[in-house]
Amino acid sequence: MRPLGNVQGAKEKAGVEKESGLDTLRAGFEKIMAEKKARLLAEEKAGGENPPIEVPIVTACALGNSTHPIYFQRDVSTAGQPELVIIYPKSNSPNEKITDEPKMPTVICEAKLNNYNKGQVTYEWTYSVNYEFDRRYYSKSQKKYIYLCSRKGRVRFIGTSYSNNSDATYWTVSFDKNDAELVEFKAKQPEISVWPGYGGDCDEIITTWDEGEDIFIGGDVIIEVIAKDPFHNIISSAGAIGNRILGENPDPIEVYTYTTAKEIEAILRHESRTNHFAPNGRNYPMREAGWPIYGPPNGYGLMQLDNPPATENQMWNWKSNLDAGSDLYFNEKNQRQRII
Repeated sequence: MRPLGNVQGAKEKAGVEKESGLDTLRAGFEKIMAEKKARLLAEEKAGGENPPIEVPIVTACALGNSTHPIYFQRDVSTAGQPELVIIYPKSNSPNEKITDEPKMPTVICEAKLNNYNKGQVTYEWTYSVNYEFDRRYYSKSQKKYIYLCSRKGRVRFIGTSYSNNSDATYWTVSFDKNDAELVEFKAKQPEISVWPGYGGDCDEIITTWDEGEDIFIGGDVIIEVIAKDPFHNIISSAGAIGNRILGENPDPIEVYTYTTAKEIEAILRHESRTNHFAPNGRNYPMREAGWPIYGPPNGYGLMQLDNPPATENQMWNWKSNLDAGSDLYFNEKNQRQRII
């Protein structure tokens, strides 16, 4: 845990401007696009149906070499042809909120297959949540912030819904680990005590969720849906960049009630003033309210968990963050008392 300190200033990485989150989301993945396109065409040919008219446009958060392509309808006439339209979420939809309970939001996705009258339709959904945070520290000798590395996360949830003909279909996202098709986290660093980059070298990649059944994560949303007929032939597919999942701060009274120790209350007042998420758009690294509040070089959340670094659950779940910080404090206190 470290003080939040001054978190203003521009991001720097060896003097080179770092790409924004949307630039990352729109990075090119031509090879995987081509492979998926070929697979879709092969499935349509085997099913005896004409393939949908579409072009792949990739929007993904990449960790290592892993990517996820999204398919959008071409901007051409679709009169008389099945056209899959994602109604919710869209990029201009209001952001979802991790509630102050804390609890992941109830997200109900909606889509519609236009120009279709051949009976029941099965929809296969994927809902991805992605984030990327820059870590940095302040160099007193250089009098500027120095970029350390990026912490990245991505979870892709899957599910199925149904409709008849051109009726709308609805799917409620389950943020359960059993419904997570993909889990990738980068820079969940091992404990290293050497300044300034303690918290690790950002090379570790985690591919499992080991913090209970419920997954807590926020970030940019990417959504994809494939519509199939009763014979499992693909009718159409669509994808979009959606809105965001951000956090909602608990009431200060709720935070102080949750922790009964006066020492922890004092730490909270010093570290975060009961803000687990950034309360406004001035905070580094995302410049937007609702992201986990950050203090260099590696502190996140209410207790500014720094070394050891915050786990994913501790980054997005304020109670988990507070529990971890309390345990860390009292463990260190007990060790010192035993030494004395």
